[in-house]
Amino acid sequence: MENQQVKIQVIPFGPLMVEGSITLTNKDGNVEQKEGKIFLCRCGHSQNTPYCDGSHRTNEFEK
Repeated sequence: MENQQVKIQVIPFGPLMVEGSITLTNKDGNVEQKEGKIFLCRCGHSQNTPYCDGSHRTNEFEK
């Protein structure tokens, strides 16, 4: 296995920014390979989970 660095940053009042080469398995078991930056929902209101769609802006997400 290669030594790959993945960075995760909590964006205040927003999503998690994940940067690097990742494998994401969604709730249906589908596997996606992602490269670069992705933004994952933390507020629970996204209509495109697990990805952020900006819903935190209109739902007073404060964590």
